[in-house]
Amino acid sequence: MNIGEVMHIRINDNDYQVIINKKRIKNAYIRVNEALEIVISVNKLVPMFEINRFINNNIPAIEKMINKQLKSNEKDNHFYYLGEEYNIILNNSFFDIDYDNKKIYTNNLTTLEKYIKTEINVKKGSPK
Repeated sequence: MNIGEVMHIRINDNDYQVIINKKRIKNAYIRVNEALEIVISVNKLVPMFEINRFINNNIPAIEKMINKQLKSNEKDNHFYYLGEEYNIILNNSFFDIDYDNKKIYTNNLTTLEKYIKTEINVKKGSPK
């Protein structure tokens, strides 16, 4: 996909990059990607002043999309198990997995992934 025109917009004292993709489509679409860039897809014939008006008319929706993406990015940076957030503590002195007080102690992430897969199979009632 070719990256189209690029501009910047200021929302709530933060600068965001706006990427405008001109395509053969009938409608205009706005989305916010993981890098918090506002991506707008419009028809090739839409002039720049219409794009600016489209952005300005949809500032509340863009703010909502940015907040949603911020929450999603924050959740990706944490480890969740059975709906609870845990801190992972890696140390080579641990031979098995132990958890308490929202902390999981393990020697490496591979061991933790294997443990989680076996726990999921046990919860489902599947054999190991």
